[in-house]
Amino acid sequence: MLVIRISTLLKTTLAAILTFCVWNSYGQQYLDEKCFLADSTPGSIRQKLLTGYRVLFLNKSRLSAKEIDWIGHFLDSKSDPLILIFNSVDPDNLSRLSNYIYEGPPDDRVFGPEFHKGRLYIFSYDGNFLNASKYLKEPVSGDRHCTNNLTMFKDDPGLSVRDLKDQLRNLYHNTGNLPNIFVSHRPETVKPIIDSINSQVYYNAIVIEDGVKLSQVSWDTTQLTSSGKIHTQVTRVRPYKRGYMFSPDVINFNEQNASSIKVFRAHKRRLDDALRLNLNFEQNPDNSTEQSLPYRYANITYVKDPERGWVGEFSGKEKYIDFGSVLGNIESEVTISVWVYPYELSYNKSIVGVGESFSAKILNGNLVFTTPDIRDHINESDSIPKDSWSHISFVYDTNQFVYFYVNGQRTNTLPASGIRPTSQSLIIGTNLWDEFFVGRMDNLKIWTRALSDDEIRLVFEEGGDVQAESTNNYWLFAMAIFIFPLLLVWWKLNRKKAKASGQAVNSKMPVLQKSGDPSYFIRVFDHFQLKNQRDVDLTNQLSPQRKELFLLILIYTVRKGGIETREMTDILWAGYSAESAKNNRSTQMVRLREILAKDTGVTLVYEDKLWKIRFESAASCDLASYQAFKNQLPPHTLEEPRLVELLKMVGNGSLLPKLDYEWLDLFKGEISNEILEILTPCFYSDECLSNQKLMLRLTKAVTTLDPLNEQALNYQLNVYLKEGKHALARHTFESYRKTYFNFYNESFSKNFTEYISGSAQLRHL
Repeated sequence: MLVIRISTLLKTTLAAILTFCVWNSYGQQYLDEKCFLADSTPGSIRQKLLTGYRVLFLNKSRLSAKEIDWIGHFLDSKSDPLILIFNSVDPDNLSRLSNYIYEGPPDDRVFGPEFHKGRLYIFSYDGNFLNASKYLKEPVSGDRHCTNNLTMFKDDPGLSVRDLKDQLRNLYHNTGNLPNIFVSHRPETVKPIIDSINSQVYYNAIVIEDGVKLSQVSWDTTQLTSSGKIHTQVTRVRPYKRGYMFSPDVINFNEQNASSIKVFRAHKRRLDDALRLNLNFEQNPDNSTEQSLPYRYANITYVKDPERGWVGEFSGKEKYIDFGSVLGNIESEVTISVWVYPYELSYNKSIVGVGESFSAKILNGNLVFTTPDIRDHINESDSIPKDSWSHISFVYDTNQFVYFYVNGQRTNTLPASGIRPTSQSLIIGTNLWDEFFVGRMDNLKIWTRALSDDEIRLVFEEGGDVQAESTNNYWLFAMAIFIFPLLLVWWKLNRKKAKASGQAVNSKMPVLQKSGDPSYFIRVFDHFQLKNQRDVDLTNQLSPQRKELFLLILIYTVRKGGIETREMTDILWAGYSAESAKNNRSTQMVRLREILAKDTGVTLVYEDKLWKIRFESAASCDLASYQAFKNQLPPHTLEEPRLVELLKMVGNGSLLPKLDYEWLDLFKGEISNEILEILTPCFYSDECLSNQKLMLRLTKAVTTLDPLNEQALNYQLNVYLKEGKHALARHTFESYRKTYFNFYNESFSKNFTEYISGSAQLRHL
């Protein structure tokens, strides 16, 4: 009996230790989780410290020897940290305090500076030490988009204590931030309030996508929309953002995990995820998503449209399609996307209706979303024309907002009443009030989730041709069984040829792929991704500083052959003492090597007095493949196979567009200019002029790098107009005009009609 009790005790203890270790992987406290009394007036530093001030704004760049001694004595007590905020600062003047200065990651934009007692935090606006412009902010009235920047709150001495507490309560409830830097000139009044704030328990949560904070995340048990860490006293939190899934999707805080920052990992959803209805109107009303659920009734005609091919025509009374309960019980989210060509706009014309749950319709050209009790939510900010094709979308999300879209652009957002769960029929072309649609429809799609703005824009740009994943993929399996042996024989023959000719199977730089879609382990065009050779994504294992270190060595390796230790230190650890920089560098290198050792196909080496990335795989990195491609460029315009090869490498986006490092800007500019110099002459090649699909890929690659390239605009419009996609051509032109205005702050000189009639490439159309 005693043995059993001891065993149970050991198990309980081990479980508690395991829980503690798991939850405290982010258990470190950070400055944004505390509140500090701050003073912005001149005066004695010693007296301010004795009064209780812990944040001091200094209008001078140097401290006196006596002030440095006072600060040192205070920090030796390890009672509190001290934060000094300079307009500009002389680092040499602070050398005597170097042992106290916080030397954490200099630009940790995810969690912010860590909290340590007895440490000195230096913020300055001149870029030395922690950059104040990146970390400090004042709350904006009505701002509900909290970050984990340090929030500066300025006390109004005319406020009563009760009114002051109300202001602080509103700050916390409306932003999820605490008043970290509490500027006040009445310390005797404010100090008890600060002590009360710091004594309370707050739960912290943050959402991260690919190692960076995800913006505009809402939380279902609070009224917050965050772009960073939230501080809350609500024990159950669940993040939400259209177009994303989260791991985990909900958490309950308790005694074991209260001190940890709960990190939610965000993952973009596939466009076909939760797609329940997909009607292409190819002379039938079949739902290509779920063919096992056929329609109940259909009474429409099909016509060949000059712009969109086969479409469905709804001629009014009793012309509709009934799909039964294909959507199931919709409770909280739905998205409707469709191309429409209305013959009539007067009165209500219903696109789809689901029993008594909701109806999406058009009223005098305005989009309308009707919820139970006949609540019409009308988008009066935009309208669609009669006798013309328009792409329209309705999105209803779990927060009870309805979003309206015309031609891929969100035109309005309205708060909405709830929709009623029902198993009643989905009816296309009318609703339970017999509000019959009159006109043509094409590519009608319905999701039982709320698509994001980017997803709606993608559906529009692709013309609506999005197919859901088929559940019957047996033919793929059969093809794989047949093709795999052939591929194996081909690989072995080529391997023998390579050995016979003296080629190395593994090289220091990746071999350029000649065909197929490259599957790189390291991607830096469009977005950063690090995978290993088992297709395991390791991106999130890199902290923000290790990510920058890795990318610095990678890009210097590809472009310059490597980077010297001194130059690396000047970039990443400027302002650190030589010893601190060395220790930080050594720690980061060890951890980076551990991550790269996880079968990534690349290694970190130091040779010839340079830090380098050594590639051991033929498909290691898209940037390295591009560099090899560039070094082998022919003296004339690229032929089609080589152009396709280049577009596969760089056609999806520019170099690391979401990352902002000062040292990276030069490389971004150089590489973008190189690619544009290679691609631009291809506009005149016979291959592109005769291949509209290739021309479209080329123009999109060029406009990604140079959004105001008018030559690319001309050819892109040319392709769309030839294909009869007039709405898409107009949308592309209007997007160009908007970009032009945002860049030059003046309107583009021509409208769409004037432009296509005046352009040399478009005049013949």
